[in-house]
Amino acid sequence: MRPQDWDGLTIEQEDHLLDWVEHYIAKIEEARAKR
Repeated sequence: MRPQDWDGLTIEQEDHLLDWVEHYIAKIEEARAKR
């Protein structure tokens, strides 16, 4: 996603995106811990 695309997001979409990113990062850290 390019930075200029962020301007078109609503607050709700932004919150959803941040939740998704946090979830994704947690999954990666979980996978790393299992190694």
